[in-house]
Amino acid sequence: MIVFLTLTGCRKEEKIKVDIDLPMSKANNLVNHDDYNSIEKILKSVNLDNIDIFKSWVSDFNSGECRDCGLLTEWTDYKKIEYKESSLANHWEEAHTESDADCRMTSFLLISNHLKTSNTIKNNGSYLMFDIDAIDNVEKYSILKESKERFITLFNEIDVNGLNKDEIKDVYSKKWKEYGITLNNDKVSLINVVMHDNYDNIVFVGHSGLLIELDDKILFIEKIAFEQPYQVTVLKDRNELKEMLFARKSYFGDGTEEGPFIYENDKLIYQYNKNIVKNTIKGNIKTYDEMTDETWMCDGYIYKYRLEITGRMPNAAVDSTFIYLSNSENISFEKAYMASGISSNSNDYFSLEEAVLVEMM
Repeated sequence: MIVFLTLTGCRKEEKIKVDIDLPMSKANNLVNHDDYNSIEKILKSVNLDNIDIFKSWVSDFNSGECRDCGLLTEWTDYKKIEYKESSLANHWEEAHTESDADCRMTSFLLISNHLKTSNTIKNNGSYLMFDIDAIDNVEKYSILKESKERFITLFNEIDVNGLNKDEIKDVYSKKWKEYGITLNNDKVSLINVVMHDNYDNIVFVGHSGLLIELDDKILFIEKIAFEQPYQVTVLKDRNELKEMLFARKSYFGDGTEEGPFIYENDKLIYQYNKNIVKNTIKGNIKTYDEMTDETWMCDGYIYKYRLEITGRMPNAAVDSTFIYLSNSENISFEKAYMASGISSNSNDYFSLEEAVLVEMM
């Protein structure tokens, strides 16, 4: 369904050596004080701003008990996270009358003293409406009011009326140049997911977070959204960060828009391009698609392999063939036939992320 394009490299960052054991490809909501303290050491080592205020925002969000929210109390595989968005929103609203912070406010809080502009935009557009309302009217966000024009300049929507798709992908980079935006900290990068609204003909920063490059991995710090958790994720590299961000359906529209685009500071590093169906196959169990990037799709899930698995089941007179779409390169015949509906043990079956049976003969 997608093709990822790596477009350009970024400035060389200083890698941070830490003596903290951070598990790869795992995420954390900083509910546990020890986990927060470990991350705070890294934040301080890269000279981020307003760390005490950040801590108070995190503690406030994580306070109280929310059993059905899906908050992570330990390091967890980020691919297995299942936040309960409505429960989290209710949890916040039951304890607060004021607005919550979002991703842009959180990122800006931590880099506000390092983020410079040569000129600013004074009035925000509609996409920053809730951010600015919170900054203007909620006391605990008042620290951002001092830098509101820089905040608007960094995150405000950009008119792309009349631009073609090649021009659209470059407008956010040009904005940094036009307004002299610089991030004067070579230990951290600002990651923005820039989205395209092709009905209003604008692009806007739909999500924002901070990247810290450690010795052998990267750390990504974000607030998922208003009334959603703070999350830190340990990843192998920027490619895995891209995979994590582009797996989030909330960053996509109806498919007619360009992008989204991932920027590291002013540099476009990844662009999402739509993959095209090459061939549709009507299997005797499922209809599925062969894609132009040599993957396979069924019911909205993407699989790397199409496996034809042939063998003879116990007491059978002839061989059987099972065709699976799979993200594993190998499936044994025994596993294939047990997962086809024969087994009464749920552990013998695949999750939809792992594999799906599309044909059987």
